[in-house]
Amino acid sequence: MKKILLSCITATILISCSTRKPDAAEITTSIERANTIVAETIPVKGIEEKEDPLVHEHCYCETIPEELVPFILKDYQVREYVEGDLNRDGIKDYLLLLSLPYSGEIDSENNALRPLLILIRDKQNKLTLAARNDHVVDSCQDCGGQFGDFLDEIVIESSGSFSIYHLGGMAWRSKKEIFFEYTPEENNWLLKQESDYYYNAGMSEGDTLFDGQVYMPEENTKTPRDFGKLFFGDYNRALAADMK
Repeated sequence: MKKILLSCITATILISCSTRKPDAAEITTSIERANTIVAETIPVKGIEEKEDPLVHEHCYCETIPEELVPFILKDYQVREYVEGDLNRDGIKDYLLLLSLPYSGEIDSENNALRPLLILIRDKQNKLTLAARNDHVVDSCQDCGGQFGDFLDEIVIESSGSFSIYHLGGMAWRSKKEIFFEYTPEENNWLLKQESDYYYNAGMSEGDTLFDGQVYMPEENTKTPRDFGKLFFGDYNRALAADMK
């Protein structure tokens, strides 16, 4: 293949430069280019492309702070962690989400609980477990339609508050936002708002559906008026779904 490629390139130079003969430098440059093309296009034997494994032993992410390792439950790995001030003391804390390793198959393993931990740092720079919830993050790792995991992201919105976002579906999508805020009087995190959305990503409000109905995105937002005082550790997505 290499000989044929070199012959073609040399012939091209001779034809395109019929008014003059190519000098030695031009021919040498063309051969070097041919060698580069051959090297890039011919696969090297013994080297196979592989899917990237978990980059870190304990985490789906590239790196993980070593101070988080003691909080990883047996057989679990870190699905995600977020750093920020969670109790308004100006010191960075962590939200730590754990999950079982994902096998890529639909089985009970993929629906195991995914604990979300609140880790608070004291003035001596020591982390302690302040709260844990096994039901605030959806347990299914492959139920988000085209998005794969129904969990979208976990965000520390501002000092003392954070949200968990879920998103799933294809054209028709469902989205869930759960917002918690730290209350110094309780030294705990209270549920402040829970919102559910159901909408079509390709339609605008007022469009006509296939059955002639007028499209209206659905939204259902609940506040403490609906669920009272609900601490982070007591929240359950399944129970909240029945609370209309």
